[in-house]
Amino acid sequence: MIPGQPGGPQNLPELARALTPVSRPNPLLIAWRWRYELVLAAGLPTASVFLARAVGWATAASIAGSLTASVAIVREASPGTELYYLDVEVWRATRRMRLRVVAVLVVILLAVLALMAGGYIGSSSS
Repeated sequence: MIPGQPGGPQNLPELARALTPVSRPNPLLIAWRWRYELVLAAGLPTASVFLARAVGWATAASIAGSLTASVAIVREASPGTELYYLDVEVWRATRRMRLRVVAVLVVILLAVLALMAGGYIGSSSS
């Protein structure tokens, strides 16, 4: 092979690095990467319960529904041309974020169900 060509002997260290198995990340690193979601998962159930107790469940549900919005990832190619394209990078980032939001909402739902099962929500003992 001619030196400088792709696949030549100078690329062997890169190949070795690419083929080396990667160790699993530390749990603290995972917690750091998901820090905002973890804070939301801990804080939103509490805030939801306080909001629901303050204004009622129906009003709290309508407030939550009005805060949800869908995001369009279609961009105009240039102003006035009426040509549009799908921004794939933004689509992927939005999809990742939506999956995280779904995970957080599942945690919130489970927390509310656990509070209801424990008698902290909906108990009629005065």
